[in-house]
Amino acid sequence: MRTSFSLAFLAALVAVAGCSNPAAPGAPGTYFPATVGSAWLYTDGHSIFTANIMSDTVVDGMAWHVMMSYFNNVTSHVLQRNVAGVHYRRTIDSTLEWTLLDEAAGKTWSYVDTAGALHYQCSTVEHLDSRYVWNRTFSDLLRVHVVTYATPPYTETTAESDYYYARNVGLVQVVTKGSADTLSLLNYDIK
Repeated sequence: MRTSFSLAFLAALVAVAGCSNPAAPGAPGTYFPATVGSAWLYTDGHSIFTANIMSDTVVDGMAWHVMMSYFNNVTSHVLQRNVAGVHYRRTIDSTLEWTLLDEAAGKTWSYVDTAGALHYQCSTVEHLDSRYVWNRTFSDLLRVHVVTYATPPYTETTAESDYYYARNVGLVQVVTKGSADTLSLLNYDIK
């Protein structure tokens, strides 16, 4: 189960980095307020995970956010940007393209990473009025269902998860089918 949860968390970091209202990426009122200095702290009940928007930069003439994440004692830096409803996440090895959330339930999209190893099937399932996560109630949420298939070089596995995004906060919880571990937001600071 730890492998499928790790795969779900990897997908969550991609999703955290990429989910906002396509009409105004990163602006107040989005499901992922991607602003420099913003930070999110998560736990699965065993470990602590972080995601931080560190700075802005320009690469190949394009503006990017620099996002740092810490997971399983590994710190990683990625570049991310939102353009016309599409989120791009760039690493040394590949560029991921991730369709952004909007408020319409029933929207579906799929994606295969540039290495062809991670396959995502996503759908915006419903809008929720509220959800209780770690001693706090979040309001105005979207639930997104994601099925992630991994092929070599990753361990071949499938993870099926529900991602909960709160407006003006971002990702607040990931519940992975068949796993006792649930990724939950402990704290956040939106700048």
